Amino acid sequence: MRAYRDNRINILTDSQAALKGLRNHKVTSRLLWECWKELSDLARHKRVVLLWVPGHSGIKGNEKADELVRKGLSASYIGPEPAVEHCALKAHLIRMGLYNGDPNCRLCGRGAESAYHILCECEALDHRRQTVYGRPSMSPAEYSAHPAAGLYRLVQGSRVLEWVL
Repeated sequence: MRAYRDNRINILTDSQAALKGLRNHKVTSRLLWECWKELSDLARHKRVVLLWVPGHSGIKGNEKADELVRKGLSASYIGPEPAVEHCALKAHLIRMGLYNGDPNCRLCGRGAESAYHILCECEALDHRRQTVYGRPSMSPAEYSAHPAAGLYRLVQGSRVLEWVL
């Protein structure tokens, strides 16, 4: 770790969901667990303070982060494939031993709730796929030819974002 004169590190975020997840005593995603571990390691050497800031309110660093997100969402996706293990989809939770209930998709009730199912097979998202991509079903390879923003539009309004973030 680089030497900092200050013993306090402030981490500012406009993500209330991330802060809520870090405060929760039940970790349901690998990404959240990894964040918790990294913050805990950092906190052994420094005082770490997580602060919420309102989004889109003129805070310079937050505005820059939003700008970078917009650039990333408008760019075509160039591998590697997303690390889908960083989510709370049922198939992953079952593999991790964190869930032993009904494995079926919470959106359509058919098929194991996995990233592949959500993106390629879930009938509850057929209309959204048709609207966003012009076809009701797609293969994983077909997604890579489109900007990442399409994935957001695909799941926007469903509960999928809660499960994967």
